[in-house]
Amino acid sequence: RTLRRKIILSFFYRVIFPALVVYGGLFSFAHPSDAAEPLDRSWGTFILGMSVDALQKAAQVDEKKEGYRGLMKGERFFVVRPESLPPGVLNMDGTTFGGKLYKITVLYSPEFIGKTPWEILSARYTDRYGKVPLKQAPLGERKVLEIFRWEDPATIFILKRERTATFPGSKSPPPVPVIIETYLDQVLWQERFQLEIDQ
Repeated sequence: RTLRRKIILSFFYRVIFPALVVYGGLFSFAHPSDAAEPLDRSWGTFILGMSVDALQKAAQVDEKKEGYRGLMKGERFFVVRPESLPPGVLNMDGTTFGGKLYKITVLYSPEFIGKTPWEILSARYTDRYGKVPLKQAPLGERKVLEIFRWEDPATIFILKRERTATFPGSKSPPPVPVIIETYLDQVLWQERFQLEIDQ
């Protein structure tokens, strides 16, 4: 059974994973792309590859202990305190592996989304990093997940929106969508999942 699990995990992460991004149960059926310019490796004071000590000095954060969200051995999860969040950000967190930051996640606030709609934000990144296909997937009744994914040798950048489809003729305004940015360090990301395969 252990061997079978390794085979299944290996197939998933080495064959399916390059076209599938998993974050918090959300799936990205996106293809890798050659970015027009190197992808950003930072958001605010968070920089991919920075040490845990540097991360804790860069922002006021609270650590969620091992076991939170299924963290693996050597993996730590930090959330920026509400009073320290940058303007326009509803939530920001970082995940480290082997003592280095490998994932940054930013959830934008409704106020930011009102001023910077999805169309403007995605066009901004497309101008910088090049055109990639928009991938869509259903998230249950009326909910839709839309994803852009860029990749270069050092970094993966994912821009995604969760929106609720409105019925034709509806007079009610559509709910404010959820917009999330995720930054991943390629090397640390792969090392983390290789460890999971080998367990």
